Amino acid sequence: VKGSIGLAKVEGYIAMDMSIFDAGTGAILYSHRSEGKAEKQGMVGDVYVTGMNIGGGEFQKTALGEALQKATQDAVSFMVNQMETVPWQGRIVSVQDADVYINAGQDSGIKIGDLMEVYQRDEKLIVSDTGLSPGYQISKIGYVRISRIGDQFAIAQMVKGSSGNKGDIVKLLEGVTDIPSENAASPISS
Repeated sequence: VKGSIGLAKVEGYIAMDMSIFDAGTGAILYSHRSEGKAEKQGMVGDVYVTGMNIGGGEFQKTALGEALQKATQDAVSFMVNQMETVPWQGRIVSVQDADVYINAGQDSGIKIGDLMEVYQRDEKLIVSDTGLSPGYQISKIGYVRISRIGDQFAIAQMVKGSSGNKGDIVKLLEGVTDIPSENAASPISS
């Protein structure tokens, strides 16, 4: 039998920065820093008996493991809370005659009769000082209404304006049955 034993205080700290992006425009919607701290104190050591390890610790039980768990729980909580405030949106995957195919099926929560705005992605915005892009400008080009829903996709028909093209963005107008009136002061891009 051989090994070592002793008392120790170990601190663990971890931080992670996360952002939630609008997949259509590339714009950052929310940013958050999650941190986890943990401290462990006690007897530590390993004992070896004829080649068998009877001691040591698993990562989850270490100070760093506990700190990681705290930071991860905070990050997941942040994401869940923020995603509840983000309006539903999808993409047009195909336009065939009057049918507009959308990348959302039965599990997405959309229903027959739902009204959606159609946006096309325009110019990529570039910050001249840094050369970085905060995203794309988008322009509202029309409205479609869901007429059929399959397992993996939905089919809509154009109601007003353009039905869009493959890759265009559709945004659900929750609880809205009629096309909203748009006055001249309303922006049509965001």
